[in-house]
Parts: sequence; C-alpha cells; structure tokens
Amino acid sequence: MKVDIVLGLATLWAVGVGVAFWAALRLTARGHQRDRRDRLGLDSPTDGGKDHPRPRALVQHVGARILQRWPLEGKSTARLIDGSGLTGKITVAEMMGWRACAASFGLAAGGIVVLLFGSRAWVTVPAFVLLGWFGPQLTLFRCRDAYRRDVGRSLTTVMDMLALSMEAGMGLDRA
Repeated sequence: MKVDIVLGLATLWAVGVGVAFWAALRLTARGHQRDRRDRLGLDSPTDGGKDHPRPRALVQHVGARILQRWPLEGKSTARLIDGSGLTGKITVAEMMGWRACAASFGLAAGGIVVLLFGSRAWVTVPAFVLLGWFGPQLTLFRCRDAYRRDVGRSLTTVMDMLALSMEAGMGLDRA
C-alpha cells in the first residue's frame, strides 16, 4: 500500500516536472519570437493577438510588492547586488521575486516530504521555506566574493600596466 502511494506521487511529480519543462521551453521560444518580431519592426503578434507576460516580469512584479512591505530588505539586497557586479543584470525587485518564488517551491517540497514520510516530517517544511528564501541571497554572497576576488586579481595587472606605461614616458592620461 505504501509503495503504491509513493509510486503514484513520484509519477505525479515526474509529470509535473515534464509539464513545467515544456512550459519553460515554450515561453523561451515565444520570447525569441517576440524579440525577432521587435527587431523586424512588426506590430502585431503572430499568435493570434495573445501577448503572454514574461516570467521575469511576473517575478519582478511579485518582488515589487514585497519591496513595498520590506523596504529595508530591499536596501540590503541592493547593496549586495551592487557589490556582486550584477547591477545592470538584475533588479532588486526581481531578486526579491526570485526569493519569494524559491520560498514557495520550498513550501511545496516540504509538503511533498510530509506526504511521503508522515506527520513527523513537518520539521522539514520551515527548513525548506527558509532555504528557499535565503538561497538566492546566499548565491549573491558567493557572486560578491567571486567579484571581489576577480577585481583583486585584475588590480595587480592594471597597476603593472600603469607602471610600465609611466616608465615608458606616457602621461597618466594616455596610460
């Protein structure tokens, strides 16, 4: 009996992952179509007038709503994004949205664990939610540290090139 439930849940999970993967591929293809249409200057969408929102825009909208409630968290995240060298690549609202999305996935994963292992596994739900909420921020910490290491490595090369240029008689503005 227990094996049948686990097999059924595993099958359901596999189908869900397959559908999510298919949807992600479909959204990516539509995004590429939209980009090509914009480059060619075409006005009307090719899919019958339906213009679907992009996933990053939805996540950014959720993140903007979170930032309205927690502006101080947004300021610390902005400092972290700036320190990691990702300033033009991701916005604070999008990062907060990804954190909320990861926390909701953690909630779903915790629920699946509770379904599989019974009521003693309720402890995993808050752990997965917290891991989902702080996981993207931990990734930003790692990016910040890598960016600092890269700047430190590059700084010695730049200083050597500047010294060689100055010794060669170039002015500081030409070096």
